[in-house]
Amino acid sequence: MSASNKKKLRKQEAEAQMTNRQAAAAKEAKKQKMMTRTFWVVVVLCVCIFASSLLAAPVQNWRYNRKVAAEVGGHTINSVEMNYFYVDAINTFYSNYQSYISYLLDVKAPLNEQISDAATGETWADYFVNEAHKNIKSTYAVYDAAMAAGFTLDETTQASVNATIGYLDLYATLYGHKDADAYLREMYGPGADVESYKEYYTKCAIAEAYYTKYAKDLTYKEEELTAYQSNKIHEFNSFDFATYYLAVSRFYAPDAGTKDDKGKVTYTQEEIDAAVKAAKEAAELLASGDYKTVEDFDKAINELDVNKPTTPDKDKEDNKDDNKAETQTVADEESTEDDKTEGDKTEG
Repeated sequence: MSASNKKKLRKQEAEAQMTNRQAAAAKEAKKQKMMTRTFWVVVVLCVCIFASSLLAAPVQNWRYNRKVAAEVGGHTINSVEMNYFYVDAINTFYSNYQSYISYLLDVKAPLNEQISDAATGETWADYFVNEAHKNIKSTYAVYDAAMAAGFTLDETTQASVNATIGYLDLYATLYGHKDADAYLREMYGPGADVESYKEYYTKCAIAEAYYTKYAKDLTYKEEELTAYQSNKIHEFNSFDFATYYLAVSRFYAPDAGTKDDKGKVTYTQEEIDAAVKAAKEAAELLASGDYKTVEDFDKAINELDVNKPTTPDKDKEDNKDDNKAETQTVADEESTEDDKTEGDKTEG
């Protein structure tokens, strides 16, 4: 493997370990880059086991034949190419959110049997099909612009594309397939082969390279940029926010609760209601503060007269009663350590 490909692989492995904050930022960055495909084929190949365990049902929607799956800007996208975009959308999502993918979907169940949006009834299969369509539109829009401009890949990028395609035989051997075509069929479904994948991958590479060049060559005045951004604040501005979870168990009166001979503590409904009310008042007090920094927020939290640890048994029982009270101010806390403030960054 060349030095450039090793560097690229290290970068992709690092991206696969992104924190929630970094993953969200990366997702927004990709949207700003029109969702064109990058050189992530190594990531795609490495997570093929994940993809193949999910794709049985969705991929069959375009089974076996090169039927027309989409039409974009005068281009006819056949079923095989659609599967390339579809599977790569899944694998890109997986690489971005790998550390907590199990909280989003069941990797052992078909995607078309899992709901991603309860409000609309959209399944995860629907979601990735939509992502594939977005990627097709953006990729072909930039690719067509590149062709109209007479753009071609430079020698370095073309060599990288050729090397990636050349590695398919190696991966086929590693995963026990007779050749690269068989490996691609396992990855992307019936009809996939080296020839069509190379065409797909090259178009994506051209679109990505041309977009990078186009963005780099743009010239504009600072006041023009400011004026443009002022009308699209939600797309360009970002902000920090800090959160703090107030457990109702911290707001019980010192003499509240009755412990039985087994050490189990129970609370009356009146005691629970009083604790919930106190927690809500504390939350409203914190929310009303004018904080310039996370440190200011920390100071306000420390000034609350509720930041005291309780016993594990008491916390456990408190959490049960908190759930019964059905309040969003409840947060399970089984630790004897002081609460801590969590900060996060969201693109807005």
